[in-house]
Amino acid sequence: MITCHCTSHGCNENPKGRKQTSIVAQAHRAADRQLAEDKAKLSCEEAINSQELDLAAAVAALTLSGDATPSPSTDASCSSDDFTAHFSSLNISDTPKDYDAVQDSHLRRAQQDAALLEDLSSSITSLETASALHHSSGMSPDRKDSPFPLQAVIADVRILEVTVRKVSPTSMALQSRQKVLRNALAALEERLVLQQKCWNEAAALLPSLPQIPSHPNIYDADHHFLDVLFHADPLVQLSLFIMAGIRVVFHSSRDSCRWLLQMLSFLVFTAFKHRSGNATKSENHFSKTFPRDPDTVLKNLRLESKTIIFAVCPNPSCHKLYPPTSPDNDSRNRQYPDFCSYSKFSEDPPCGERLTETKVVNKVKITVPRKYFVFFDFHDWLAGLLSRPGYEDYLDAAWNRKDSDAPVSAIFNGNEEDSLKSLTKAKYRLKALEFVARQLCAPQVAGVKHAKKPYARALLAWRLSAVEQNSSSQAFCGFVLTPQEMKEIQKDIQNMITPSWLTSVPVNLGSASHGKLKADQWRVLGATYIPITLIRLWRGASSDARDLHCSQILEATITMLSAVLLATSRKTSEANAHHYRELLGRYIKQMRVLFPDYKFRPNLHMSMHLHQFILDFGPAHGWWTFPFERLIGLLERMPHNGKIGELEGTMTRAFNYAANLRGMLEKPQCPQIIRDCKAIFRKFADPHIRSTLLTDASTFASLFEEAQTENSTPSNDGWDEELAIPMPANLTRILAHHLPYPPPKRTILLRALPISGLRYTLPALHHGNSLVLVKSGPRSYAAQIESIVRFRSGTTVETRLIVRPFLPVDESKDIYSGYPILGAKMWKTEFGEVNVVEPRQIISHFACLNLNDEEMVAIDLSRVSFGLIKDLIWI
Repeated sequence: MITCHCTSHGCNENPKGRKQTSIVAQAHRAADRQLAEDKAKLSCEEAINSQELDLAAAVAALTLSGDATPSPSTDASCSSDDFTAHFSSLNISDTPKDYDAVQDSHLRRAQQDAALLEDLSSSITSLETASALHHSSGMSPDRKDSPFPLQAVIADVRILEVTVRKVSPTSMALQSRQKVLRNALAALEERLVLQQKCWNEAAALLPSLPQIPSHPNIYDADHHFLDVLFHADPLVQLSLFIMAGIRVVFHSSRDSCRWLLQMLSFLVFTAFKHRSGNATKSENHFSKTFPRDPDTVLKNLRLESKTIIFAVCPNPSCHKLYPPTSPDNDSRNRQYPDFCSYSKFSEDPPCGERLTETKVVNKVKITVPRKYFVFFDFHDWLAGLLSRPGYEDYLDAAWNRKDSDAPVSAIFNGNEEDSLKSLTKAKYRLKALEFVARQLCAPQVAGVKHAKKPYARALLAWRLSAVEQNSSSQAFCGFVLTPQEMKEIQKDIQNMITPSWLTSVPVNLGSASHGKLKADQWRVLGATYIPITLIRLWRGASSDARDLHCSQILEATITMLSAVLLATSRKTSEANAHHYRELLGRYIKQMRVLFPDYKFRPNLHMSMHLHQFILDFGPAHGWWTFPFERLIGLLERMPHNGKIGELEGTMTRAFNYAANLRGMLEKPQCPQIIRDCKAIFRKFADPHIRSTLLTDASTFASLFEEAQTENSTPSNDGWDEELAIPMPANLTRILAHHLPYPPPKRTILLRALPISGLRYTLPALHHGNSLVLVKSGPRSYAAQIESIVRFRSGTTVETRLIVRPFLPVDESKDIYSGYPILGAKMWKTEFGEVNVVEPRQIISHFACLNLNDEEMVAIDLSRVSFGLIKDLIWI
C-alpha cells in the first residue's frame, strides 16, 4: 500500500494521507496533474484576455491625434520612434496569474469595456468640436488646389469606427452605449464628407493659378538613413536579425517563425535576468514587448520598400495593367476600374474581364483587384542603392573613360553614346516593311496603299496562322562521333579536375537519361571539355577519308567555339569584335562545305549582330539576359500559397526583402553586432550551386569591395592572435628567400582564401580549388597552392600563397598551341621550385586533365580571351 496525499480525491484531508494501492495512487496523481493543468490553462486564458483588452485600449488611443485623447504613457528612456514604444504602457505579465486572483475577471472586463467606450466617447466629442469650429469659422479655399483642412479628422473618424466595432461588450447597457457611439460616428462622418464636398466645389470655382516653372523633383530619402533598432539591446538586435534571416533567406513558414520569436523572447528575457545585478528598466521593457509576428520584425528592420499595387486583367490573353486612383488624395482609398477596357486594335471590342472583387476585412467591405502586380518605386530603389556607403562613388567612377586602345571590360567603355543616339532616332523603314510583307503574304497586301499599318496587320495575321515545323536532320547515331569516341569524351568529363564553382556536366553525356542540358552546361561543355578531347583524338590523324572529314569538322568546331569564347569574354576590344565576326563567317562557310543540305537557323543570323553589340555595349556579360533566366529559376523555387493573382506579389516581396536584408549589412545605420555577423550570413545565405553564371555575379560583386578598399590605408583586419602560431621552420626558410624583410615569427595558417569572389583552397580541402594560374610580369604559369599564410608586417597584415609551379613542356610538342583562343596549354605533371606570390597575382583557377603519367593539359578558366588581347601570355 502507498500513502496518497492527492487533492482531486480528497486524500489530503487526512494529515497522514490515505493508504491506496499503487494503481489507485497513480490514478490519483494523474488526476492531480490534470487538475493543475486545467487550472494553469484557465489562468493563462484570463491573463491573455486581460492583455488583449489592454492592447485594444492602447491601440485605440494611439490611432487618434494628440489633442483628441492622451496617448499611453511611455518610458522616458525610450524614443518615440522606437518599435516598442507604442506598447510600453501595457501591463504584460511574466507569469500567469493565480486562479484566485482572476475570479472577478468578468467584472474587470466590463469595467475595462466601459472605460474604453468612455475614452472613445471623449475622442468623438473632440472630433465633433473640430467639425463645428470649421463650420462656424466660415473658412473657404483660397486657391484651386487648397486641401480640405479636416482631411485628417475624416481619417480619425474611420479609425474610430473600426475601433468601436471591435469592442465586444457583454452587458446590455454597454451594448446600447456602443450603438450610440456608432451612430454618432456615422453622423459625424456624413457631416464631414458633406463639408469636404462643399470645400471642393468652392475650390473648383476659383481661377487657375499661372503656371510656375517647376523645379527638378526632389525625392525624400531620409528614411533610408534612419538607424535600425537604435534603442534596442544588442541581444534583441541579433535575435531579430536571426529571425529575419530565417524568414527571408530560408523561406520558413509563418508558424515556425512565430515559434522562433517566442523562443528568442524567452532567451532574451532569461539572459537579462541572469546578468550581473538587476535588469534595467529598458531591458525589461524590451523583453516584455518582444515582437511576436515575423512581419513586425521585417518592418522594424526597415526591409519594406515603397510599392504601388496595379490591377492586372485576369484574362490570359490580355494582362493589361491599371494603376490605382485616389479621388480624395487619400493613399488608403485606392480605386480601380471594374472592368478591363483594353483592346488590341482600335476597332476590336474591349476585353471586358472583371478586374475587382469585394472582400470583407474586419467587417468592412473593400474592393480589391482580382489579380495584382506589385510595382516597386524606382526612386525609392535608387535612393536605397545610393544610401549604401561608397556605391555612388563607385557608379560615378565607372563612367571614367579609358584609353581607346585598352581592352573593354564594361558597358561604359563601349560606343554606347553614339549607338543610343542612333536608336532614339531610328524609325521603322516603310520600304523594308513593305518588302517583307510582300514576300511572306503577297495576297493579303495586294493593292494596299503604302502605309505601315496594313503591312503590319498582314504580317501579324500571317504569323498567327503559320505553324512551326521541325525539319528532319540527316544526321544519325555515329554520323560524326563513333561509340568509342563518345566514350573518350565521357571518360575525359569524369577524369577532368575542375574547381567547385564550375558547372557540372553529365558524365553519361549523349544518353537520354540526363535530360536536356541547360545553356550554361552547353557553354562549359564547349569551352572546356569538347575541344580538349576532339583535339586529342582528331588532330594529326591518318589520311583516310573519315579522318580527313573529322579533321575538317574539328577545324569548324574550334572556329565556332573560338567565336563563342570571344563573344562571351569578360574583356574585349574592337579587334576582338572584328575577329569574332570573321570567325563566325568562316564557320558558316565551313558548314556549307561539310553539310551542304543543312538548313541554318535564324539564331546563326542573329549571332552576326553580336559584333555590333560588342562594339557598342562592351562585353556580353553586361547586357545578356542570363541573370534574368537565373532570377526566374530562383523565383520558381520560392514557397508560395499557390493562389494565382497573389503568388506573384508574394514572390516579389520575398525577393525584395532578401535584397534589402543583404543591403542593410552594408549601411552604417545597421547595428554593429549585426554587421559583425556579415561573414556568417554570407556563408549560409549566398547560393552554393555549381554555376559559372553565379560565379560571374560574385566575381563582379567583389569588384566593388576591392574598389572600396583600393585607396584605403592598410589595417590589421583579419588578424586573430588566438589563432596565431609560431611560424613553421620550413615556411620560415621559404619566406626568407622571397620576402624583402626578415620572415615573421608568428603566422595564421589558412586553409582557404577568397580572391575576387572565388574560393582558393589547399589541395587537401579541394583539389580543383588549389589549381591556379599565377601572373608573373607579362606571363603566367600553372601552379598548385601548397600553403596560405597570414602574418603581421609592422602595423599591417599581409597574406601570401606558397605555390609549386608545374614544369612546362616543349612548345613543339604542345598539340593545343595552335588554338590560342581556347586558353589550353600542356604542362608536365612534375613540380618546380616553390614560389611565394601575393593574392593579386592569382588570375583564376584552371581545369586539368592528365593526358598520361608525365603530361597534362590546363584550361584557363579566367573567362578572358587573349586571342587578340596581348596583355598576358603563357610562359
